[in-house]
Amino acid sequence: FTATNHPALVASYRGDAPQICVRTVVAADCAVTQVSDTATATDGSGALTSNTVELAVAPGAQCKPQVTVEKEICTVSNPHACGPGGAGPWAKKSPVGLLQLLGTAYWRITVTNTGPVAATGVTVNDPTTPGCRTAAGTFDLAVGASRQVYCDSFLLALPLKNTASATFSGLNAPPGTPPTTSAPSSAVACSLLCILTKES
Repeated sequence: FTATNHPALVASYRGDAPQICVRTVVAADCAVTQVSDTATATDGSGALTSNTVELAVAPGAQCKPQVTVEKEICTVSNPHACGPGGAGPWAKKSPVGLLQLLGTAYWRITVTNTGPVAATGVTVNDPTTPGCRTAAGTFDLAVGASRQVYCDSFLLALPLKNTASATFSGLNAPPGTPPTTSAPSSAVACSLLCILTKES
């Protein structure tokens, strides 16, 4: 066409208005929790803007916290060494002869989140020693963070195998998503028969 030509196209249609479908690809990023989309166009009357459509993005299996629990027992009988921040030492079994019936065992539970998203509403499950759950309370764990819980129990029988786990939710998990429970971890308060108790 020459500079003096100005071709134009006028489109008309009958029936329902035409529809244009677009495809949105969600980024493979656990931080993406929602897609928001608004369309714009122009016609003879000027600019047009559509309504905004928002859609929640459910995280995949790779976007769930990876939480582990480590249950240990203090190998000395000094409450100061076995309390919060105490040097212990800590192990999976107490030395034979350290603890007697009606004695006190000191426990440490370490809860760690290796990511890739934060864990929220974390609680500790410890059926044998309910005081450990109380001591832990409810807390959140950022990616790479750990929380140590210290508690003790009065020994009425030996050996005593004490098992703990953690229940938690993932940050930005859709409403109605059930909590997840970690694999359990155990420690043993030993007696002379401790050799018969399998460690885990």
